[in-house]
Amino acid sequence: MYGWDGEWNGKSFRNAQGELKFRLIETPGQIATSILNALKNKSTKKPGKFILLGHDRNHAKSAGQSQKLNELIRLLKSPPHNATFHTLADY
Repeated sequence: MYGWDGEWNGKSFRNAQGELKFRLIETPGQIATSILNALKNKSTKKPGKFILLGHDRNHAKSAGQSQKLNELIRLLKSPPHNATFHTLADY
């Protein structure tokens, strides 16, 4: 069982056609800042590691949200952060 250090929250809504849609609340930049601050302040469950909970619907291509996940990864991998990503099996 794993806990998480942060969650990328979203909100459900109905569009003009009455279809149920989903939108992320925070921007990739806001989430990146939260992650970096938690790592800097050593407020994660394991030092130097951060588990971000993101639900499948948050990043579904059909919801138009997958590019936001790609942007978050790009922000965190870029200098000076140079973050690496692993599966929970490596945690």
